Amino acid sequence: RKRCGWGEQFRLALPVVFRSVVAVELAQPHPALGPGAGLFVQHVHSSEVVAADFWRRGHVGLLLPPERLALLPYADASVDAAVVNASAAGVAAQLPAVLTEMARILLPTGVLFLADPPPTLPAFAAAPLLRPTTDPAVLRRAEGGVELSALANCSSVCSFPAGVFSRTGPVPACQPWIPPGYVPPTAPSRAGSILKEGDLALGRFRHTLAEAWFPQLDPGHSVERYIGSSAPKSELDSMCPEAVKFISQSTRMLDAGGGTCTSYGWLLNHGHFRRLTHFVSFGAYNCGMLRLCGERGVVSFQHNWTLPLPLCKGCTFDFVMQLQGIHHNGSPESTLRMLQTFDAVLDCDGRLFLHDGDADIWEPTVEQWVASRGYIFEQISRSCSTGARRGRIVRKRCAWGEQFRRALP
Repeated sequence: RKRCGWGEQFRLALPVVFRSVVAVELAQPHPALGPGAGLFVQHVHSSEVVAADFWRRGHVGLLLPPERLALLPYADASVDAAVVNASAAGVAAQLPAVLTEMARILLPTGVLFLADPPPTLPAFAAAPLLRPTTDPAVLRRAEGGVELSALANCSSVCSFPAGVFSRTGPVPACQPWIPPGYVPPTAPSRAGSILKEGDLALGRFRHTLAEAWFPQLDPGHSVERYIGSSAPKSELDSMCPEAVKFISQSTRMLDAGGGTCTSYGWLLNHGHFRRLTHFVSFGAYNCGMLRLCGERGVVSFQHNWTLPLPLCKGCTFDFVMQLQGIHHNGSPESTLRMLQTFDAVLDCDGRLFLHDGDADIWEPTVEQWVASRGYIFEQISRSCSTGARRGRIVRKRCAWGEQFRRALP
């Protein structure tokens, strides 16, 4: 009789083309979800101590209060697989709501794995969307929409469920809308193209078939810059060679306002991603963009950058990047709060790379903030700025007291 640990059970249940995983309330890091597993994993913790321990061991994770475990900051249908520790206190206390939330964030054909499942699952609103398998720990997301009386359909515009990112109370659950023409990554036609790349990360990024479904969610951004497999980034391709130099030295990177995760694709295409031990992407104009991240094999979440990031105290980065979104702040006060958010997660001697148009709106605030903090601007090429489109690289300098506090568990 063959008996498997949950890690092996999970890997056996995972289709070969799956890459993105959200893992909720695991007590210990597991090799099946580790850096060498070939997956893009984002953990969700409710304990600061556990989140910090995972981070030190090379596992990326968000830190959320227990009541938010059934109210996650992910878009509908944006994750290949989820692993949930069903016996964790914060999960067990609201297991029906957590299961319905997993059904919301899973891609069609996605896999839900329950570590330490209860003998019998409780009733939950989205049960028809999650099909049982021969393994009681494994549930599979239905391939498309299912006729449900308990759940309404989410908007065909793919809007974030009301209140998901602004309050802690429960919200009406809904069934994610699957656009006509959508083909899941497990479909033979798409899976074959993915696997032909020889690298799962590249295969998933380059073969989303986004042109068939993304325009129904976001027609205004259905262009190469946002959905193309070449991942064009003029700020990095030609304008700012100094930014590329610092990226090549980075091991922990934050992509703030990552949108459709094109910067992630640029890192893949140029060989930089494999060197990173920690990579976090957040922020998009709409839910459709985060869905495309999921189709590209990336976990990205929604967050307002004028508020502190949901990360542990020691979860920091040596390179933080924000491209083409600063002008949306609308006021110097919002830009300052954004800078404070980035500063809180930037290492001493780390770099902050900012690039955007309408520089007259945001650049004076950045210059005043840099001077007030005692940081410095790196010397950059003239090509990094053209007209009102400006690039700045800030180097963070810390007094020894701040260095000491940051080093302290």
